[in-house]
Amino acid sequence: RALDDLPGAHEAYLEAVTEARRGDVHGRVDGNSVGTSIHQAAYTTAAGGNLVEARALYREAVQEKLRGDVYRRVDHSSVSTSLFALAQAEAEAGAFADAGDPCS
Repeated sequence: RALDDLPGAHEAYLEAVTEARRGDVHGRVDGNSVGTSIHQAAYTTAAGGNLVEARALYREAVQEKLRGDVYRRVDHSSVSTSLFALAQAEAEAGAFADAGDPCS
């Protein structure tokens, strides 16, 4: 897919989310992998100008990443990356007042 194909990239990331949610051969789901794909889908959504959907996706990415990997280990650096992106999207939308706690 072309580098400037935001809709195509978005669809590819959503496909990756679907695949990651299927889990490994033992049925274990890596929340960090799912969350990273959701984060990338949020990025393409924000780049396309839809901050409302991007904010929801970033929140979902945070929640998935907080589930941890297949051994329940949380990559806090990865979580903070999604939290920072969410904060940027909130700032761009002027929505700090209704941001709430994305970790709850």
